[in-house]
Amino acid sequence: MKTLPFKLIRSLVLVTGLACTTNVSLGGVAYDYSWPGGSATYFIADLLGADGLWQEAFEEAALRWNDAPTSFEFSTVDAAGTGFCTSSGNNSTRFQSTNCGDQWGSSTLAIANTWFTGTTTIKVDIVFNNTKDWDVYDGPLQFYANDFQRVAVHELGHALGLGHTDVADAIMFPTSGDSYLLQL
Repeated sequence: MKTLPFKLIRSLVLVTGLACTTNVSLGGVAYDYSWPGGSATYFIADLLGADGLWQEAFEEAALRWNDAPTSFEFSTVDAAGTGFCTSSGNNSTRFQSTNCGDQWGSSTLAIANTWFTGTTTIKVDIVFNNTKDWDVYDGPLQFYANDFQRVAVHELGHALGLGHTDVADAIMFPTSGDSYLLQL
């Protein structure tokens, strides 16, 4: 079996203590890689705690992208991921005190770790910073906690292959806003 070389890109969500916006103009800078087949499945059982709140919010974040006018489809499976923070295994997401062993930046909420060969995405693990306060809510930002679902929508944008944009009301803008729905 031939082993393919792979590259890793880490897409950071850098914010000043706030969550990321989910207001989208679908105009983020596209990376030069994409998923084969136009779909990705996330294993979400490792999003432990809060009586299923994190899993439900991640599923909703994926559905928001599925409802957008793209040909890409996210799905979720309530099973444990394998090979987290490595190029093997499946697409997983979880809370951790480090980003795959690396220290978090002081304002980093989450990172999408993307592995690819050539121009083909082979895996994206999303890590949420468990040293931050989290909740799930709609409406304006609440400064007692970061909105997990807004950040999950942003990170799934990275998983789609979008980089950050300088459009302040777009989902891929690197800092937060009050919008929580995709706007097309």
